[in-house]
Amino acid sequence: MKLRWRRTAHTRTRREWTPRREAAAKRWLAKEADKMALFPELRRETTVEQRRKGAEDREDTMTTAMRAHHAQMWREARAALRRMEPPARAAFLAYWNAGQFPAEGAMLLSFLRMKKLYIEPTAT
Repeated sequence: MKLRWRRTAHTRTRREWTPRREAAAKRWLAKEADKMALFPELRRETTVEQRRKGAEDREDTMTTAMRAHHAQMWREARAALRRMEPPARAAFLAYWNAGQFPAEGAMLLSFLRMKKLYIEPTAT
């Protein structure tokens, strides 16, 4: 029996850099300059362009981390399904595939734990 699931988007859409965001970056830089007036060499970003690049890098890092987390949830849930007895697995998959809830790894893992069907992996 197949497992219902939803693919995580692969595209990385950047937030548009508007004049409003640029003004916010300038305000942030001015506030940082006031806070670190005695130690300007310790400032991470000193120009709007550096701030913009830093924001894009942080966004990329967060997107990558979230995708890795979602993948890990799916791996853990599928491993838990493989550890189940075949009749219990078939019954659970029928329940899962008929459901109207989001088909995500974290949700699948939560349902397995909620229904007390999650079997801890054995240490080898």
